[in-house]
Amino acid sequence: MDDWLDDVLQQFPACRAVLEEYARRLAAIPAAAPGEAVTRERPWIDRIELLDGVDSESLSKAHGKLIAHGYLTFEVGERDGRLRYQLSPQANAFLRTSGSEEVVEELEAVPGPALRLMAG
Repeated sequence: MDDWLDDVLQQFPACRAVLEEYARRLAAIPAAAPGEAVTRERPWIDRIELLDGVDSESLSKAHGKLIAHGYLTFEVGERDGRLRYQLSPQANAFLRTSGSEEVVEELEAVPGPALRLMAG
């Protein structure tokens, strides 16, 4: 783990909670049905608006810190204007080595192309 993230997780645990929640949401995306086209892009996930144990100010700060240091990327949806996020390969690597056991298992279950793309 890099020094920045180690320091932030010690001082600001909401960052870990946000990363792990995005990983859970990624794992919950259904795999493509047989015969369905498979996207080559990492999936975009709607912004986390509420997270148990994290107040709204901390949630917002965690997003900002994670974006600023390359652990999350974001875009504004073209049609609906909603914020959507992706875990970066750097965040995925962190979660695979330092995430909770539950999150590591969920990431292992992410199907085919999404998993390969998340790895880098």
